[in-house]
Amino acid sequence: MKRLIFLIAWLYAYMAAAQTSNLPSSMGTFTVFKEAPLPVTIIMPEGYDIQSPIVEIWNNNKKLSDSTQVLVSGDTLKFTLAKQQLAPLSRNPYFFIKLKGDYVLGALLNPTIGIGVPTNVTKSVSLPSTGTVRVSVVGDAAAAMQAASQVKTELLSLQQLVSQGFRVKGNWDVPANNPNLSSISKVSGDAYVVSVPGSTSITGTSVSASKGDVFNWNGTQWIYRASALVPAEGTVSYDKTDMFTSGRNLFNINDPSNIIGSYIHDVTGSQISSANHNTTHFIPMSAGQTFIVSSTITGNIRILYYNSSNAFLSGYVGPAVARVAPANTAFIRVSVNTSDTPWAKLQVEFGATKNDWRKFQKILATSKDIPIVASEALVAEKAGEASTLAPAARLSADQINYTKSKNLFNISDAGNLIGSYINNATGGVVASVNHNTTHAIPITAGQSFVVSSTTMGNVRIIYYNASNAFLSGYIGTSMPQIAPANTAYLKVSINITDASWEKLQVELGSAKTDYEPHGWYVTPISGSPVISKSIDPKSVLTSGNLSYSRSKNLFNPSDPDVALLFYVNSLTGNLVSSPLYNTTGFIPVKPSTAYTMTYKNQIAWYTASKVYISGSTNADQNKTQTSPANAAYIRTMVSLAEWDRYQFEEGTASTEYNPYGFILDKIEGLPVWSKRKVPDPVVVVEGPTYTAPVLAPKYYLPRQKELSIYTENIHKNYTVDGVGKTDINLPSITSLTQINRRGRGMKFKQTSSSASLSSIAGAATVYNDDYVQVNSVSFTVQPVDQNLNTSKKVINFGDSYTLRSTFADQIVASPAGSGLTFIGMRNATASTPSRKSEGRGGWTMSSYHTLKTDIFAPFMQPQAPYKYYGNTDYWINAVTNPNISGLTNYDWGNVDPAIRALYNGTTGLLISPATNDVMYINAESVFKRWDGSAWVTVTGLTFTFNFAKYRTLYSLDMPDIVHILMGTNDFTNATPANFDGLWSTYKSQMDATIASIKADNPSVKIIIGVPVSSGKQGGIGTYETERKKRGYWLLAKSIISTYSNREAEGLIIADYHSTVDREYGYDATDVVPFDGYTGSARERFMEDFVHLGADGFISQMGTIYYGAIQKARE
Repeated sequence: MKRLIFLIAWLYAYMAAAQTSNLPSSMGTFTVFKEAPLPVTIIMPEGYDIQSPIVEIWNNNKKLSDSTQVLVSGDTLKFTLAKQQLAPLSRNPYFFIKLKGDYVLGALLNPTIGIGVPTNVTKSVSLPSTGTVRVSVVGDAAAAMQAASQVKTELLSLQQLVSQGFRVKGNWDVPANNPNLSSISKVSGDAYVVSVPGSTSITGTSVSASKGDVFNWNGTQWIYRASALVPAEGTVSYDKTDMFTSGRNLFNINDPSNIIGSYIHDVTGSQISSANHNTTHFIPMSAGQTFIVSSTITGNIRILYYNSSNAFLSGYVGPAVARVAPANTAFIRVSVNTSDTPWAKLQVEFGATKNDWRKFQKILATSKDIPIVASEALVAEKAGEASTLAPAARLSADQINYTKSKNLFNISDAGNLIGSYINNATGGVVASVNHNTTHAIPITAGQSFVVSSTTMGNVRIIYYNASNAFLSGYIGTSMPQIAPANTAYLKVSINITDASWEKLQVELGSAKTDYEPHGWYVTPISGSPVISKSIDPKSVLTSGNLSYSRSKNLFNPSDPDVALLFYVNSLTGNLVSSPLYNTTGFIPVKPSTAYTMTYKNQIAWYTASKVYISGSTNADQNKTQTSPANAAYIRTMVSLAEWDRYQFEEGTASTEYNPYGFILDKIEGLPVWSKRKVPDPVVVVEGPTYTAPVLAPKYYLPRQKELSIYTENIHKNYTVDGVGKTDINLPSITSLTQINRRGRGMKFKQTSSSASLSSIAGAATVYNDDYVQVNSVSFTVQPVDQNLNTSKKVINFGDSYTLRSTFADQIVASPAGSGLTFIGMRNATASTPSRKSEGRGGWTMSSYHTLKTDIFAPFMQPQAPYKYYGNTDYWINAVTNPNISGLTNYDWGNVDPAIRALYNGTTGLLISPATNDVMYINAESVFKRWDGSAWVTVTGLTFTFNFAKYRTLYSLDMPDIVHILMGTNDFTNATPANFDGLWSTYKSQMDATIASIKADNPSVKIIIGVPVSSGKQGGIGTYETERKKRGYWLLAKSIISTYSNREAEGLIIADYHSTVDREYGYDATDVVPFDGYTGSARERFMEDFVHLGADGFISQMGTIYYGAIQKARE
C-alpha cells in the first residue's frame, strides 16, 4: 500500500511539473528498440489478487501488441517484451495490466515502477538487460494530466479490489508439499502459485499442476486454477475449463479407454480376456473417499485401485456395496460381468447411498457461490464449445455471458446477520431474535435504490464508506432512498415479523419491481434462452457469432400464437374454447416429413401462408405423423396435464424430453446441464401457493360400476387448496351415465351394461379464494368390458392388503372371475373364497429385496447353479403351526399345504432336495447345499431379486398379470423432510422388481397399485392420521408421475389413493363423546385407520382392481 501512495504522490508532482513546463502541444516520434527480448518485472501492491494477468502495450488509444502472458511470483509480475512489441512508439505510450478480463490497472511507461522517481519529464530511454522498465513519455501536458488522472482512478479502484480480493501468500512446491497446504493456517482468499509442478489431490480429486498454476482457499476447500490453455493447441474441452463439475455418474460409457471383453484380476491387477466382462476407464478417486457402484441388476463386481501413476495397488471382488478408497488411491477401475450387471446402466458415484441412474455428464458450476438461474422459462440448459473462443484464455464461470439479477441482496451470503439489527444512529449491532441484517451491499453515492418485500414495516438502512466505516443511517418506510455522499456500501435491517426475509429485494432505481432471486441469469438470443461464453470483454456473443443449434423439441411454450384453454379442430383448423386443453403455436415443419409427439389428440396442418390443409382426429392415436407435401406448419392440441412436458420432434421415435431453446455445441460429444431442479407445478396468485392436485391420468372402470374421486385425497393440503374450491367433472358424458358432484368428491358410473367403451375426458380444477382458476389437472375415464373372461394367471404381490386380498372378491364374484387363476405360495387370509397370493403383512419393498435368515423372502436367490429354499426355523414353524393367528400371518403362517409338504416339520429341511439346493441351518448359523448325498457348507453366495428362480422353486405357473401393491409400510412414517430418501430406495427396488418380472415374461402386464390414503380419525383427523395422509399423498404423486402413461411397456396404474373414502371406507365404532355423556349423539372411532373395512376393500378398492385386471386382459 505504501507503493500505491508513493505512486499517486509522484503523479501529482508529475502533473504539476507538466503544467509549469513549456512543452509543445506535440513532439516527434521516437523509437524504443532492443535486439533481444526484454525481461520485465513489475512489483504489485502487497496482498493484491493476481489471477491470470495479461499485459498489453498501448499507444494513442490503440493496442500495439498482442496480449502477453505473465508469470506471477509473490507480489511481482514477470513477463518478456519481444522485439516487435518494442516497435516505434509515438506519444503517450502506456501499458495496462488486465486481470480477470477487466483493465484494472493502467500506468504510463514513464514511471519507474517500484524503483524511484524520474528527475524530469523527458528523461532518456534506459533499457537494462533485465529488471524494471524505464521508458520516457513524450507528449503534451494535457495528455500527461489525463493519463495521470486515469492512473489515480484506476489505483483507487485497485485499493477497493485489494480489500475484497485474494491474497497471494507465496509459491508452492507441489511434490514436496512445501508449504503444507493441508495444515497451514489459512483464511478464505489465500492463494499460492505453483513453483515446482507435480500431481496433487489437495482439492479432493487428482490434479496435475503446472508451473504458474494457482490454488486458492475458498473457506472450505482448495480450488485449482490453471494459468492458461496451451496457445498452440487451440481447443477447448472440459479438462481445460473450471466452469464444469462432474455429474452424479462418474462412469463414461463412451470413454475410449474402456476395455470391452476383459476384466482386471483383483489380486494381480492383470487383464484377463472374457467375453462376458467389461472394464471401465480410470475414474479419479481420492483416498478415503466413499463411493458405490450400481446397475439395474448387480452381481459380484471387481474394483481395482491405482495410485497417481496408474500403478495397481489392490482390488476387491464381491457385492456392489459402498466402499472406501484405500490409502494412496488416485484412480479406480470397475470390472463387471455383463450377464448380471448391465453395462449400459452402470453407475459409479460418490457417497454410500445408491441413487437413480444418470447418464455421464458434466454439470455447469455456479459462479461465486451464486446460483445460475436460466432466463425465460428454461428448465435445463445445455452448454458447449463456442466457435469464437480465444484458445489462449482459460474459461471460468465468471467469463460466461450472464446477466446479474437486479436483486442485490444475496440471502446465502455469509455476511448476513441473523438475529440482529444495526442501530441507525450509532452503527452498533443490537441482538434481536425478530431482526435480520443483510451483508454489505455495494452502492454508489447519489444512487437511487428501493428496498421491498412481500410486506414491509419500518426498515433500517445503514451507510458505510469504502473502508466500511459507519457514515449514517435511516429508519422508516419511504422509498426510494438516495445513497448519501461518500457511500460505498449499505446494509439493511428488517423486522422479520412484518417483512419476509426470503422475499427481501434491494434494487437500483426509483420504483419497486417484481421480486427476483439474487443470482446470474442467462442472456437470451433472439428471444430464446441460451448459455453463451465470452472471453473478450469488449465483444458479446450473439446468434451471429455463436456456434449453436436448436433443441430437438420444436414446441415453444412461449410462442405468442399459443392458445391457452382452446383446442384446435382437426377438421377445420379453427380454435374452439375448452377448459381442458391448450393448443400450440404454429410449429414450423418440413413437407413430407415424419414427426413424433409425446401426446396425440387433434392436430392440424397448414401451408406457408398458414392456410388449413388437413388434420388428424383424436381417434387416431398414432403419435408419429407425416406432414403433407405442401405443409409448412402444424398446430397440436395438448391436455393441460401434458403441457409442461410436451415434446414435438422430427423423426419416428420419441426421445428423452428436452426443453425448447437454443443449445451450444456439445463438448467432447457430451451435453452439459445446469444444476436446476424442475419445481412442482404451482401457480402463484396474489401470494398464496396452490399445489396441483394428484390423481391418475387414466381410470379403468368396468361398466355399471361406480368410480369415486375424493377431493380431500387428491390435495396435499385440503384445507388450503381444496375445501369449496375444487371441481371434479366429466363435461362430455353420455346419456347412459350418471354423475354426482358432491362436496366430498365426484361419483360416476355407466348405467347400461352395453354402454360405450370410448374414453371420457375429465378434469380436476382448482380455484383460489376469489374463484379464479389456478390449476387444472386432466384425466380420462376409460370404460372396460365388465364381462371379459379371458383366461389369465395372476400374482398379487404386496403387504397385508395383499395378504387379505379382499380387493379381488368383487371381480371373482363377477362373470369376469371365471377366467382368473391366482398364483402364489401363500393363502390369502380374508378373501372369499380363499385364493393364493404373495402377500406378507408388515413387509416393505425392502423386505422383499433383503435376505434374512429368520423369515423367508423367496425372491432373494443366489447365483447359478444354486436355488435357495429358506431357513430351517421358518419351515419348522410353517409346517407345525400353519394357521396360528397373530404374528404368524406376517411370517410363516398360511403357506400353501402343497408347499409345506415339501419340508420336514422336525428339521425344517427339504424332504427331497436336488443337487445345489441351498438352505440356511439356523442351529448352525450356516448356509448348506445338497451335494447329492448330504448337506454341506457353502460359501460365496450372492443374493439378488430373481422372479424367475422364485417360480421354479415350487413349479409355479408363469403369470400373465402381476399386481404390485407396496408402500403402506414403507411410508408409514414419511414426512416431507425424509420422503426423498425413502422414495429413492422404494423406486430403485420397484424398478428392479419390474425388470426381474419382465425378464421372466416380457409380455407380462404389471399393475402398479397406488396405496390408499390414511383413514381420517373422528371425521376431522389427528396428528397421526394427517401426517400419514401427507406421506401417502407424496407417494401417490411420485408413483403416478414415474409410472403412468407407460401402457406400451405393459405398466398399468391402479389409483386406490384418490378413490377410497377416508371416512366410510374404514371400519369405525360409534362411541359416546365423553365419559358420563347421556345423550344420543355418537362419534365414529377407528380402531384401525391403516386397513380398510370390508366396504372399502370390496366395493371401492375392488372396483379399481377389477378395472385394471380387465384392461390387462385386453
